[in-house]
Amino acid sequence: MLEVRGLRVTFGTLRAVRDVSVEVAAGACVVVLGGTGAGKSTLLRALTGRAGQAARISARVARIDGARVGVIDAAFAADSVGGPGRGGWAARRAAEVLRVLGERPDSVVGDEVLAGLGVLARREVVRALAERKAAGAALLLTAQRIGELAEVADRVLVLHEGEVVERGEARDVLASPVHPVTRALLGRDDDAAFGKGGGGGVMLEARGLRKEIAGRVALREASVKVRGAGVVGVAGEPGAGKTLLARVLDGTVPADAGTVVLDGKPVEGRAAWKAARRAVRVVPQDPAERLAAHRTVGRVLEAATRGPLPGGRRDTAVALLDAVGLPEELLDRAVGGLPGGTLRLVAVAEALATGPRVLVWDAPFAGLDARGRARLVGLIAGLRDERGVGHLVLAHPDEVPAGLCDSVAVLEAGKIVSPNSDSSGGWSVHSRPDGVRA
Repeated sequence: MLEVRGLRVTFGTLRAVRDVSVEVAAGACVVVLGGTGAGKSTLLRALTGRAGQAARISARVARIDGARVGVIDAAFAADSVGGPGRGGWAARRAAEVLRVLGERPDSVVGDEVLAGLGVLARREVVRALAERKAAGAALLLTAQRIGELAEVADRVLVLHEGEVVERGEARDVLASPVHPVTRALLGRDDDAAFGKGGGGGVMLEARGLRKEIAGRVALREASVKVRGAGVVGVAGEPGAGKTLLARVLDGTVPADAGTVVLDGKPVEGRAAWKAARRAVRVVPQDPAERLAAHRTVGRVLEAATRGPLPGGRRDTAVALLDAVGLPEELLDRAVGGLPGGTLRLVAVAEALATGPRVLVWDAPFAGLDARGRARLVGLIAGLRDERGVGHLVLAHPDEVPAGLCDSVAVLEAGKIVSPNSDSSGGWSVHSRPDGVRA
């Protein structure tokens, strides 16, 4: 078995883990849920003697039984949250996890064992975990989102700022989470009273988009519609074509075939695409390189607000920051020093400068913890309800906020597939009755 009682870990004045106790019996699995900075990794590293020389550790009891202990560290590479190379990283990560489990350890201490992996790899890892559990191993795993780990979890423990805020049998916690942090981690806040959009005519439509890159068909007959101020979710694994679809929709990359339609009119010719780029704005997954060219947040928004303005340029920039929940003080901050979540919100403020009809989100939740994810979901809902902005959310399958979306489809090998097709072969979004989940 695996047991720790009264564990405390400090780094100077920072109390990273505060009086945490957890026990895992042989043949059982405990999943520790928590957002970024909750203390999950520190807990596991302290338990396995890898917290570092700066850590001050104390515990009443700390032991791991068994001759063989399998340790799976988070060990995220720089490209683990997406972008070029993510597919290669995911394959290496899956291979490493399966190698550790293949050595048949008596106890497994695993940090974020499924994060960043594709559907098939996650299923393979979960099967390997279930096999070790059935063989009598004790499993202590961490995650930001429970996902497929619910299949092997017997108990769930929720950490927030180093403290346990909720614990219990997995079936009870997952069915009826009590603490707000637990509800956010389980995505239940997505089910809150976000008024559904989706009414009205078609704002943005892609008809049969096709694009070849280096002789490979990267988009194939991709069709999608955003109706009114709707929220469309498109789930796709790494390499499915999400980023390419976004770039074709805003005209950054020309399609080899197919048509982009805005407000019922095909976008054709330079003038039409110039207007379309103001009406359809892409919020990139990693805007750092593009925004860094302007040095400060103020410069970013000044560049975005060129042209006649109803008020002063600074007033307009402040209003844009306010629309995404950021303070005026940020205007003089250097872009390069901002955290990833804040930088993404600055990119949204920049996109709003042109008064867009539709925002296309490229992997918006990648790398965000539960609070950041909940904040972004609320922002999307607010822009939809208050400004009438439509949204196309292109995300990893376990990051699509189904409770917010009017409908969700899947992008596979460059083609959008869904059971909800219209006569043109495209996928359209329709309003749903209250309480009906996609």
